[in-house]
Amino acid sequence: MLKKLQMIVVLVAISFAAVAQDWIEVNSGLANGRGVGQFSVGMNDGDAIWGAAIDGTGAIVDAFTRSTDGGQTWTAGTFNAGTGLSMMFAIDANTCWAIFNTGANQGLYKTTDGGTTWTKKGGVYGASSFANVVHFFNDNDGFAQGDPVGGYFELYTTNDGGESWTRVPQANIPAPTTGEYGITGNYCGIGNSIWYGTNAGRVFYSSDKGMTWGATLTPFGATNVVQPLFKNENVGIAFRSYLDMGLEPTLNVTTDGGVTWSALNVTGDMRARWFDYLPGTTGTWVGSSAEAGAEGISYTIDDGANWNDLTVGVPVLAPEFVDNQTGWASTWVANNSGGILIYNGAPIGGGSGAEITEDFEAYNAGGKLVQQALAQGIDYWTCWSGDGGAGGAEDATVTTDQANSGSNSIKIDGTNDLVIKLGDKTGGKYSYEFYMYVPTGFVGYYNVLQSWTPGGSGATWGLEVYFDPGGIAKITAANTTPYETFNYAYDTWLHIENIINLNTDQASIVVDGTEVASWEWSIGASGSGINALAAGDFYAAATNGTPKFYVDDVQLIELEPAVGPAEITVNPASFNIELEAGASTT
Repeated sequence: MLKKLQMIVVLVAISFAAVAQDWIEVNSGLANGRGVGQFSVGMNDGDAIWGAAIDGTGAIVDAFTRSTDGGQTWTAGTFNAGTGLSMMFAIDANTCWAIFNTGANQGLYKTTDGGTTWTKKGGVYGASSFANVVHFFNDNDGFAQGDPVGGYFELYTTNDGGESWTRVPQANIPAPTTGEYGITGNYCGIGNSIWYGTNAGRVFYSSDKGMTWGATLTPFGATNVVQPLFKNENVGIAFRSYLDMGLEPTLNVTTDGGVTWSALNVTGDMRARWFDYLPGTTGTWVGSSAEAGAEGISYTIDDGANWNDLTVGVPVLAPEFVDNQTGWASTWVANNSGGILIYNGAPIGGGSGAEITEDFEAYNAGGKLVQQALAQGIDYWTCWSGDGGAGGAEDATVTTDQANSGSNSIKIDGTNDLVIKLGDKTGGKYSYEFYMYVPTGFVGYYNVLQSWTPGGSGATWGLEVYFDPGGIAKITAANTTPYETFNYAYDTWLHIENIINLNTDQASIVVDGTEVASWEWSIGASGSGINALAAGDFYAAATNGTPKFYVDDVQLIELEPAVGPAEITVNPASFNIELEAGASTT
C-alpha cells in the first residue's frame, strides 16, 4: 500500500489550465516531447515508482524516470543494458527489472543501485527472440514472456529471485496461431494468476504463476491486438490495444479469470489507450488517451458499462492509481518541464477517500503508540480499556523490527489490546485495510467491531480472524466458527482488506488481492449483530499459541458515500395542486 502523498510545499507551475482542477504537474526529467507509457510501483516499496519513457508516437524509448518519494519528485535515467525496452517491473527505490527485445543483448536486466548500472540475468532470450514481459509474484517467484521461438511461446519462470530462469515446456502452453505474437508490456498479474494478450485476439491465462496455460479467443476476433486487465483473479476486461486508440465503443469482459469472454457495448466516451482499475472500489476503472480529438481520461463505476469524463482536452498517458484518490499519469514534456501528473481531485466515483492513513513513521521506535498518538493530538488510537491504558501493558510498541514501508511498524504481543476507532459508521462503503506480518512460531489475531465502548461493555463483533499455527487463518463471521479459512505465509507482509458495505449490508475479506470470504455483515461474528462499523482491534490473543505479530500501513477509506432513504416521494400520476392566479408554491 502506498503511503499517502504529502502536501507539496512548492508546486511546479502547471503548463496548461485544463488540468489545474484535478492534477498537479511536476517535472519528469525526460526530454521534450516524451512521456511515460508505463508506471511500475515498487512491489516492496509503495513510495518507489519507476516509469518507462515513450516518444510522441507512443513508441517505447530506452529511457526511464524514477521517484523515491511517492511521485512528488522524479529523476530521469538511461540504460547501460540491452536495447528495445519492452517494460519495467519495480521492486523498491533501488531495485528494478527491465526487459529488452532487440538483438543478441536482449533479455532480462536488473538494477540494484537506482538505475545507474543494469546487469543481465538468467542468460535467456537471444538474437532470435522478442522479449515482451517480466513480472514477479513475490521476492522469489517470477515470470517472463516472449514471442514464439521453436514453434511455441518463449515463456520462463524463476524461483530464486531472477538469478536463473527455466523455460516453460511446450506441452504446457497452447500452440500459437499462424503469425501470432505477444506485445511489449501487454499483461496483468494478480496473486498467483497472470494473463497476456496477443496480436491474434487471444488472451493466455495461468493460475499457477505461469507454469501451465490456457488461451481463449476474445470476441474482438483474431485480427485485433487485445490486452487484458483484471481487478481480481476472476473479474477483468480486455481492450483493443496499440499506439493510436482514442474513443472506443466496446470492451470484452470476463468473470471466470479469462476462460470465457463476452462483448460489452459501453455508454459514454470511453478513452481506450490505457486502462487502470482503482483498488478498493467496487467497479471503478479509468481509461485515458493522447490521441488527437480524444485526449483526456474518463472513468466508470460499473466495471465498464457507463463512462464519464474526468479530464478532457489534455493528453493523459498511462494512469496508475492505488485507490480512488491517489494516483499518477503522464503527459508530454514541453519546454523542458512537466510530464508527470499527480491526481489532486475528488475521489473518483464517489466517497470521501482516505479518512485514516497511518504508517507509524511519526512516532518514536521503542515508545508506546497510543501514548505518543494522544500527545500529538491523534485520537483514533486507544486501548481496549480506553485512553487510560495509554503507555501500559495494553498499549502497542512502535518498532523497527519489521516494516512494510518506511522504518516503523507496531508490534502486538504480551497482553497488548490496541483499538483503532473507525468513526461509528452507519452508512457508506469502506475499506479498512492494513498489512500484517506473523513471525514463524507465533500466532496473530484481529477483529472488526460493529459497536464498541471503552472496556468492551456492549461491544458487538462483526468479524474475527485467527492466524493459527501451520499457516491456516480462520475467520469467524456470519455466526459461524470458522466461517471460512485461508492459507497464509509466515514472515511475509500480508495485505488485508476488510470491505464493509453498510449501504448493502455486505462484507468481504480480501487477502493479497484475492477475496477469501463474503457474507451479510449485520449477522455479526456470533449473531445478534448490527449494520454498523465502529472500531478495529489488534489483540494479543493466546488462544492457539504465543501471540506476536506486526501491523503497518493502516487505512480507512470511504469507497462510496452513505445512501439514505428519500425524504419525499411523489407520484406524478396522482399529484395535483390548484393555485389562485398570481400565486406560487414550492
